[in-house]
Amino acid sequence: MPNRTFAFSHRGGYWKTRYSFFSNCYAQIDRVFASFNTIISGANRQAPIWVHGLGPNNNFYGGQVGSELSVSFNESPSQNKIFKSVSIEGTNNCEPEASITANNSTGVDQDKFSVVNNFDDKGGILYGGIVGQSTNSNSNVKYVGYLENTASGQALNVSQTATSFILRSRFRWADGGSSQVSETTKYVLGLPNSIEGFFSNDPDSPVLLTDDFASIPNDVSFTQYDPNTLQARFEIEGAANSGIFTFLNNADRIDVYSISSSQENGDMLRGQYADATFTFGTNDWEVYALNLEYEPTEYDHSKAVSISNTRGRRGRGRR
Repeated sequence: MPNRTFAFSHRGGYWKTRYSFFSNCYAQIDRVFASFNTIISGANRQAPIWVHGLGPNNNFYGGQVGSELSVSFNESPSQNKIFKSVSIEGTNNCEPEASITANNSTGVDQDKFSVVNNFDDKGGILYGGIVGQSTNSNSNVKYVGYLENTASGQALNVSQTATSFILRSRFRWADGGSSQVSETTKYVLGLPNSIEGFFSNDPDSPVLLTDDFASIPNDVSFTQYDPNTLQARFEIEGAANSGIFTFLNNADRIDVYSISSSQENGDMLRGQYADATFTFGTNDWEVYALNLEYEPTEYDHSKAVSISNTRGRRGRGRR
């Protein structure tokens, strides 16, 4: 557990708040809030008592940090939701960096993480859009087509340069055209019906399409296509890897997949509840309200048809 100090209200009789660090003691002297510093010896010797509220904001024991505010949105926790945007009502200088975690728990891979785009001021309220999930899905991974044998029946034409491999072959588009190609596209090559992973420049290290976009290597580039001859040219970086040469020469067909940024074209963040973290700077700011916009889905039991209590009974009637 991270460093935490929990504060108890003697007047109210309840635990009031928590601090994100340890201290031997906190004290309220008149109207001065002070704490005892634990670093009082060695090269980092400091005064044993630290008075809070003096000097710049968020300066603790000589270290400058920013402010952070975390909240939970858990209305109707049994309902599946698509999280769309968050809004902040507060002073106009409270524009923070924000992130959203859906279904946060101690379970492995249970939580889903996403960031919030830059906030826009609309009518005095800041709105920020929740981007797609960081993991790849069928929304940002597209089957482009496949490389097949040349017209003469020979294997795929593979040549090697000092820095890369050049792959030339007849190319069949999945949709009949090149609409899925863009400057931000990453390509992954693989064998048909492969379910374990698809290859980039190393056949011994398959690239899983479920990895996040940043982990997909950018070493396969689509450099040329002739619509008259249907010939395509792919360049694969990594001349030092001789295994790719053998792999390509022995393949009769290679599938081609395009992968775009999951935050731009990926699935929206989904879950039953969300934890939001807002990181502010060191200036004065005030937040009045935090709101989460979501769209409910029908992929749960919240809209299931209820079973009548008279199920299994027989009734008599007259005609």
